[in-house]
Amino acid sequence: APIIQLASQNKGAGTFLMSTFIESLKKKTDGLRLGVNPKNVSARRLYEKFGFVEYAISHGNYPQMKLDFMNA
Repeated sequence: APIIQLASQNKGAGTFLMSTFIESLKKKTDGLRLGVNPKNVSARRLYEKFGFVEYAISHGNYPQMKLDFMNA
């Protein structure tokens, strides 16, 4: 998983990377799924900004999120 250095956080780097990643996969798959640390509120907000929604809670209380391209 890409890590954004602290000095680069909140400057659009994560948004750029996520946008580029999503666009590169839209024609190759039906969607994306990921788990997010429940303490990482910034990451969760970023994923929600792109349309990810929570669909389950995994072992360890990690929210599982998905982005379906077919319904976009």
